Amino acid sequence: MANNADPQFVAPPSGAFDANQGIDVQKQLPPLVIRKPPRPAMPRPLNLSAYTRPNDYDSYIKRMLTPPELHAARSSVTNILEAESLAILRKKNGVEFADRMAHEVARQLPGASESWVRDICLRNTGTAEFDDIVYATDDYWNSNDGTFKELPEFTELGVKEWLNKLAQSLATKVRDIQDPTSAGTPGPPPLRTWCKVTANMSPTGGSHQRKPDVSLFDNEITDLIENKDENKDPMKAGWALVKAFLEVTQNQSYSISNMLVNIAQKAYLMFESQPFRRYVISLVFINKDPSPFWGLVFLDRSGIISTSFFSFKFTAATTLARLVYVLSYGRPSSIGIDESMIVNKYTGLVTHIIVFGQTPTSGERRVKQIFEVVQPLSATPQLSGRATRVWVVRRLGSLYVLKDSWPLKHKPFSEIRHLMKINQTIMKDKAMREKMKHIYPVFIIGQEFTEHDTSIFRIAFGLLSVPARVHRRIVTEPIGDPLTSFNSKFQFCSVLHDVVTYLKYASEKCQICHGDISLGNVTIHRVWDDDRSAEEKAASAKLIEATKDKDDDEKDPRFVDPSTALRDPPPAAKPSVGSNAAAPRPSPPSNAYGLVIDHDNSFSTVEGDTDGYVINSGTLPYLTLDALQWEEVPFKHQPKHDLESLFYVILAVCTYVDSPGKLRSPVPEGDERSLCPNEWWIGGHLHNLARGKAAHMSSFDKLILSRLPPYWNDFHEHLWRLRDAIWPQNIYVLEDVNVATHDRFLEILDAAKKKYRNTQEVPFEYAVVIEKQGGNSGGGGSQKRKGKTTNTAMEPKRARRTASSPQSPVQSRTSQIRFSEGPSRGPLTNA
Repeated sequence: MANNADPQFVAPPSGAFDANQGIDVQKQLPPLVIRKPPRPAMPRPLNLSAYTRPNDYDSYIKRMLTPPELHAARSSVTNILEAESLAILRKKNGVEFADRMAHEVARQLPGASESWVRDICLRNTGTAEFDDIVYATDDYWNSNDGTFKELPEFTELGVKEWLNKLAQSLATKVRDIQDPTSAGTPGPPPLRTWCKVTANMSPTGGSHQRKPDVSLFDNEITDLIENKDENKDPMKAGWALVKAFLEVTQNQSYSISNMLVNIAQKAYLMFESQPFRRYVISLVFINKDPSPFWGLVFLDRSGIISTSFFSFKFTAATTLARLVYVLSYGRPSSIGIDESMIVNKYTGLVTHIIVFGQTPTSGERRVKQIFEVVQPLSATPQLSGRATRVWVVRRLGSLYVLKDSWPLKHKPFSEIRHLMKINQTIMKDKAMREKMKHIYPVFIIGQEFTEHDTSIFRIAFGLLSVPARVHRRIVTEPIGDPLTSFNSKFQFCSVLHDVVTYLKYASEKCQICHGDISLGNVTIHRVWDDDRSAEEKAASAKLIEATKDKDDDEKDPRFVDPSTALRDPPPAAKPSVGSNAAAPRPSPPSNAYGLVIDHDNSFSTVEGDTDGYVINSGTLPYLTLDALQWEEVPFKHQPKHDLESLFYVILAVCTYVDSPGKLRSPVPEGDERSLCPNEWWIGGHLHNLARGKAAHMSSFDKLILSRLPPYWNDFHEHLWRLRDAIWPQNIYVLEDVNVATHDRFLEILDAAKKKYRNTQEVPFEYAVVIEKQGGNSGGGGSQKRKGKTTNTAMEPKRARRTASSPQSPVQSRTSQIRFSEGPSRGPLTNA
């Protein structure tokens, strides 16, 4: 008989009888521990719009939103996580991380040739006659044998020294050919040099800890890392500063394929920490009998390409020499760095981003605008894929949202073109411009990097081998707060009403369907009454007048070249203390509006009908039932499907938000019923998810409404009406048809607004500084704010406003990382 203490032991049904003992076995067993499915992370109810009022909300920005000076020690992903959450991520996600990288390796394109390295990977690097340069490098090349005179010792130190000396020798020979009068003198110093420090200590700033055998850094950074001055501490190597890396082994059984998962993990950490990274180059040295080999692994947003084994002889050797030279002396763009992002070389932080594209008023003319980075907002941590990153940026005193992504090339629609059409259509109608002015994304500028196309590197494998991706950059305004930051039911309903109004206008007047309604893409635009002084208004008007015809920043004499800025690490900011504690509470926003963002998956309903392109994309938890069954049921995304996805967004908020300003605890209470929407984030087979979600919608009272927090009790009727607006028949939902319309949704939400306009609910305060009391990072748990409770639905200890001595300012946004919502899915997009 099994040991009762064995955790794998499963109790028999109640009353089961053991014939040997003659007793009721069930009565002797401890109760089984039921493990409820995990809950998804929700966007924390932060007020990002406080950035637009830095003087009023200085304390909130520094204590609740990650200040820029803390980014130096953390990557663009890990700076969105507080330290406690980062430790949990590393511990619990280690296996998942390895599995994801193994999946990337399984999709690789293997066997790239030496000519691929020369003609594709090293294209546009100059020095076409490089073989002749190598042959003339007498101190390194043996012309008789067609190989290097000496090969490296296959250790981290040996390889590092060999690479640096080879690069220096080649640079001297290149200089001698270009300027024969300089022969006999040392060549120019390298831009980048190899370092072995990372073999023993993982670079900082990554979500996981990995140790490249040999890493390439800017020459000055290598000197600081390898500092031998006993009076100074050496600089710590960071993933944001790694330019390339190399793996070396003397293990006879090793091959490139054995190393690929390890290399993919390290390349992932480079992408994670470097928003400016377009692709990663990794070298592999293997000391294998009877002769050593080298190989190359290339990683970009379409996946992995690995080469065959190459010897250290003949043309393979000269190809390696050229690669070593380019890595040490080539332009940043030749090793995968985006030169349109200005980076602080000591921290790896992006300080400015250049956009060279079209604006709504520039016509066909492209203009150049340069934006200062204020704050990263979100990042999608992935090796291949869309890899969207979002920042708050500043230009000429105004704040904007800049999005950088790698959408699929084969999609016939462009987010830039759609935003341009929506903006131009609204601007042509004065009455509509006034009605819509706060509820549509204002397009500032957009750029399609047509020259940055991942298919360039895959021509030799066939263009259809892997879906190609292109680089896109878009700037919009305003800055939206997460939908979870609503301050009352009335505001929640008003925001949703605006969202439906915008979706209706976009689809009916512009023939544009959003295609990816999710919790992360529905935000709150908060607006203040313009109470600035007359002097401030006059100064602002003067600045606008002086710059209105100067779209191109290159022609603006007031612009300072960002490449000369921030040569030193940014100083740490001093926290607000003292007199700030007694400062009066600033005026909160006077109005809140719904704002739909991220039109990456938007499409033209007219063009879709014309060219027959099938649209099926979105974010997994919010995919419609029709989209989840697309293989069995013919499916074409329509505006009604955006409404169904919006309904799932509403249910997610009602399920995981206890009350304004307070998320539901991510850890289920012992006696708490499981939450069925948890299953929407788990993934698996899409058809299974469709059946599960349909069951939840069919047993709406039992499986959804009965498990919502008490705060939403009087909202059930509106949820029922929205559900019936989509599936009106009283039958199993999968057998019903989605008949949702914008007008019906607007009617229901308008009724809800009228109901809550006259209630006694006190709105939750804006930009409250939370003192964390050991609760969870998701906004639930034990948190408090100083002062009286301002919301009748709040728990007494939920929050307290404070302006006393500051805590650690890293109260950052765990759930702003895009994978917290589930992967963006679609059988045709994989975006």
